[in-house]
Amino acid sequence: MISSQFRGPLVLTGALLWSLVGCVSSQGTAPGHSRSRLTPREVNRLASEYIDSLDTRALKGNLDSFLEKWADELDHTVGLATMRTKEELSDFLRQWSDMFSKWRHVEVRRLVHGNLVAWEGVATGTHRTTGKPLKIPMVMIIEFDNYGKVKMSHVYFDSGVLQQQLLAER
Repeated sequence: MISSQFRGPLVLTGALLWSLVGCVSSQGTAPGHSRSRLTPREVNRLASEYIDSLDTRALKGNLDSFLEKWADELDHTVGLATMRTKEELSDFLRQWSDMFSKWRHVEVRRLVHGNLVAWEGVATGTHRTTGKPLKIPMVMIIEFDNYGKVKMSHVYFDSGVLQQQLLAER
């Protein structure tokens, strides 16, 4: 159960999540894809594998395996940082893994529409420098290509919640 302090603007209603998925899906699929869309079961499995692979335990020593989940042309956005190549994504994830430990994602809800997933949950972990535990509500919009590779992932979180937890007295 998520603490009531996290029931703020980032706890999205199903309708708002669907509208986010609708905005992303209006971009269409990449031309030249001959494989048909993935089944909902495939998309759910791929989403679970992808989200599980974001845990810092899974990333440490397995970065190459994680990058194999991504299409060659990618769009990964976290806050104001956008990565378009696997090299940029790799650099970002190395820095991120150095900043946080015991990072994991706890799902609240997931909506699947075609090859798109709207995921809402809470990321928990420890900030390595301060040793402070963190709980960050977040939303991820993930799009898979027809071959099961992640081609887009946008991560939304309230940076104010992160700052508040980092600055709080123990």
